[in-house]
Amino acid sequence: MYDFKYNNNQLVTENIDVSKRIGLRLNKTVHTVSNTYHQVFDNKDLWNTPVFQFDEKFIYILTIAANYPHKNLSIIPKIVDELLSRNVKNVKFVLSVNQGDIISNKKC
Repeated sequence: MYDFKYNNNQLVTENIDVSKRIGLRLNKTVHTVSNTYHQVFDNKDLWNTPVFQFDEKFIYILTIAANYPHKNLSIIPKIVDELLSRNVKNVKFVLSVNQGDIISNKKC
């Protein structure tokens, strides 16, 4: 709490209750940035909606996540290798990351 009070200009949490409690304890304004909803969903004109052509012969695995280390997306090429070693060739991964954000696999 000492660090929060004396060594920070701004504090941000992901939960309004946490922001209120820390704000009262430190007598500071604490900002809340929720990780569950973004205002872009209020205006459909702002949506960047990709169009996918799905083929029924494939199983699609959808991962909606940013490429943060704790998301462990870099394991996907290893999964592809394992699937191919078991002769499973009907699986496709769909990711919500920018192209090139994860280590690619030439077999993907």
